[in-house]
Amino acid sequence: LLVNGSAAASGTIGAIGWTRTASVVTFSGAAARAQYADAIEQVQFEATANEPATVQRVINVTTTDGTNTSNTAVSRITVIPVND
Repeated sequence: LLVNGSAAASGTIGAIGWTRTASVVTFSGAAARAQYADAIEQVQFEATANEPATVQRVINVTTTDGTNTSNTAVSRITVIPVND
């Protein structure tokens, strides 16, 4: 996963801090809902292998304000191999 194009372990997008592992991105900080929505849109999947596995990737997004947790939004990524 990349955040805002970065493969670093952590960073910031405006007032929102983020940390990243190979499979989880965590955002934190005091920011408006719209700013969090913008930050979530900066999460990207990157396959660097010459022949990446075509298994479908699943992204689950859940938010919490420290008290309440949202429903989970699910997105699926299908990798289509290209003969290059």
